[in-house]
Amino acid sequence: MSELYESRKSGGLLFRLRLLQLFAEVFGSELEQAVSNYETSDAKERLRMYLRETPQTSCWRWVFNELAQVTRCTSRHLGRIFQDVVGMSFREKRDEIRLARARELLATSKSKVVEVALESGYKSLSLFNLMFTRRFGTSPGRWRQKHANNGESENNRNKKIQQFAVCRK
Repeated sequence: MSELYESRKSGGLLFRLRLLQLFAEVFGSELEQAVSNYETSDAKERLRMYLRETPQTSCWRWVFNELAQVTRCTSRHLGRIFQDVVGMSFREKRDEIRLARARELLATSKSKVVEVALESGYKSLSLFNLMFTRRFGTSPGRWRQKHANNGESENNRNKKIQQFAVCRK
């Protein structure tokens, strides 16, 4: 270390090479381990690692070609291994995640249906309505009304039970 400190005065390439050598000696084994953990030769394992590390809340934004780049495999190969690892196609999984997000937004927010569609990753309201209706058997607006009515009727039922209990005392 003292030699390195003294050689800094001369600067230049020799100093930088010695500094790089010291860095490699100190951190080399840790860097190799980190790289070997991430750099697996198996595309399936890279996909599994990516799916484990990616929060479910951000998965609705997935783009197939970007996922192929992340897993370092061709689109065709990714399609096969995604089906094998997840049990459904990429499109089916992404749509499932988007529709679950849409249902959550419909149940918890007062946003317009078009806003829910956009916030769920759909660029077209008509496509969103079609996909939602296919999956849940009702339109997003009707699903929201039904869900809101169930919540209100349960609240009314609880109020009636409380009133009945007060009357009996």
